[in-house]
This record gives sequence, C-alpha cells and structure tokens, in this order.
Amino acid sequence: MPMTTPFNPTTDLERTLAAAQEGTVGEKAFMSELMTAQVFVPVYEDTQVENSPPSDKVMPLTFEAKDGTKMVAIFTTPDRAKPVLADIEGYEGGFLTEFNWVIGKLESGVGVSLNPGHDVGVDMAPEMIDTLRGQQQETPAAD
Repeated sequence: MPMTTPFNPTTDLERTLAAAQEGTVGEKAFMSELMTAQVFVPVYEDTQVENSPPSDKVMPLTFEAKDGTKMVAIFTTPDRAKPVLADIEGYEGGFLTEFNWVIGKLESGVGVSLNPGHDVGVDMAPEMIDTLRGQQQETPAAD
C-alpha cells in the first residue's frame, strides 16, 4: 500500500529517482547512479529464541509480487524503511551497502523492489537484475 505522506527527496539517489519517475531524467542515468548508490537492506533478526546462536545467513525482506515473482525489498534510506517495516516482526534492523553489491548476491530469478510501499520507487524484474549483474561482471575493475 503506497504511503500517503509527500515524498521529499533527501539524497542524490532519491532526487534522481523522483526525476526519473517524472520523466526529467532518463532510465539510463538513473540506473547508472543506482548501481553505485548506497541502499538500505532490511534483514531478519531472530531475537525471539533465547540461547540460540545468531544465524550466519543474511535474510533480507522478501515478498511475492502479484505475478508470483520473488522480490527483495530495499530502500533509498533507513528512514524510508521505517514506516513499511513497523508492522513486520523481526525486520527492525538492516544495513547500508552499495546496490551493485546487493545484485551481486541475489540468486537468479529474484527481482528488486526499491522503496516498496512508497509512491516514489521502482520494481526491477529478475531479468533486469540479471542484465545489470551481467553488465557489472563485464566492467573491468578500476586499478
């Protein structure tokens, strides 16, 4: 369900995302900025079971899209995540990392939803993530 509060961009990524949705910035420019931008990844924290060792596996917030596609939720900032995560038990925390790291860790067939629940956001199908991952692997590392 989209948020009803106005979206006031607070980062360069949010400004570019809003401009892309308004049509004043192209998709290529937005994707170029997104690839190196920091994003917030909510992860499950199993603090409910006493005396259990912490899991060494990161479990990001995932959901199923209307078409059945598995999607990983990420946000432009931790503050964008707070209202969405408020009612989702176990997802009180997360971490900041570069978007290109996120897509490098995703398994094939998984999409990404940037700012789910907000009016300003974007869903990226698994095929798009696979394409971005392929482009990332083709780009030589800077020395």
